[in-house]
Amino acid sequence: MDYSRLWSTLDENRIVNAIGKVLIDPAVPKVCHNAAFETFVHRWLYGHQLRSPEDSMIAFNVMWPELDKNLSVAASILTMQSYWGETTDWRNQADRDTYNAIDSCVCLEAWQRLMAEFTPAQRAYYTTQRDLLEPCGAMAFEGLAFGASARDALVARIQGEVFDAQGQL
Repeated sequence: MDYSRLWSTLDENRIVNAIGKVLIDPAVPKVCHNAAFETFVHRWLYGHQLRSPEDSMIAFNVMWPELDKNLSVAASILTMQSYWGETTDWRNQADRDTYNAIDSCVCLEAWQRLMAEFTPAQRAYYTTQRDLLEPCGAMAFEGLAFGASARDALVARIQGEVFDAQGQL
């Protein structure tokens, strides 16, 4: 596979910045399949905080929690798209572009179908799960604040309880 640069550094920065403006704008609709991954990766690689994403994987899991959340499973139930997960030649840019275009369209189509079929209770549950994407993404990226002294005190207390319990055996 040829990994040579397609754009100059200046052009690449312009493209990444333009994409970033779309991703961080909460008014621009975005649908992902596994937005938790997309949220983390875009922030890690480019500093973009994905705002207000919808998630076809969460929606599919709300509708059918017993099924695999893979996009190809969702597509087989919700769309007329035949399986597209393989390509003739991954080294071929046109094949990769076709795969990515189908993947994006199927993701959107599956999410739209699920939104149309949700009961009010399913929609409420989906909304709760979706609304956790941004704060959980921030926690995954930034970590969680904790008090070391409070942790040490808790560990000491638990160890004391364990030692007391062992002495009673």
